[in-house]
Amino acid sequence: MSTTTDTARLHQRVAAADWTELAEELDTHGWALTPRLLTPAQCARIAGLYERDERFRSTIDMARHASAPASTATSPMTCPNRSPSCAPRSIRGC
Repeated sequence: MSTTTDTARLHQRVAAADWTELAEELDTHGWALTPRLLTPAQCARIAGLYERDERFRSTIDMARHASAPASTATSPMTCPNRSPSCAPRSIRGC
């Protein structure tokens, strides 16, 4: 499958999500469970990027914070607005 096709399907899945409901859940609970946005193969590809330090501007050791016993890598890409094409404020798993 081509990257263009993968991207188009991802955009369709993101657009199909009920973003009003997700925003309400975030406001009410502080988190929201999105519908499946990525395929298992896409999740695996993204997870594989974690080991490539040059892909991230920094890595945060979350064990130093009370929030989670894990680490998080932050991408150099930023989202300039809150359009549905950007990642939602909270994504829980793939």
